[in-house]
Amino acid sequence: MERYQVLSDSIELGYITTSHLQSHFPSITQALTVDARIIPNASFIQALMKLGQDEYLSYNDQTIAFSGKATTKKEYRGQPIVQLLNRWDLFKLNGRLIQDDFALLTKGKTSQALPDSCSLIGNPANLFY
Repeated sequence: MERYQVLSDSIELGYITTSHLQSHFPSITQALTVDARIIPNASFIQALMKLGQDEYLSYNDQTIAFSGKATTKKEYRGQPIVQLLNRWDLFKLNGRLIQDDFALLTKGKTSQALPDSCSLIGNPANLFY
C-alpha cells in the first residue's frame, strides 16, 4: 500500500475486508476499487487518476480497477503491470520488486559516502546510506 502513496501523494487508501477487520482497515466511500494482486507503477497510477465514474480498467482481458457500476471499458496501455496471480509469485518476483522499490524510494536523492570503517561487498549502486 505504501507504493501507492509514494507514487501519488493524493491517493487515499481504503480496504474491502471482513467485518471483524474493518475497524483496523477502514473502507472509503466514493472510491475506486483496485485488484489487490496489482503491484502499481507510475503508469498504472496515471490510468487510475483518469478513470471516470462507471468506468473500468481492463488488462489482458481482466478487470483490474473500476469505479461505480463499471459499465464503460477502458483498456490499460501503460507500462507492463506486475500481477501476483499465484501464491508463489510473491517469492518469484520479490527480487525484482525490491529493486524497483529501491529505485523508487531513492530517485532524486543522493547517498552519503560509506564510512571508511565499513566494508562493502557487492555493487555500490545498490547501497543507499
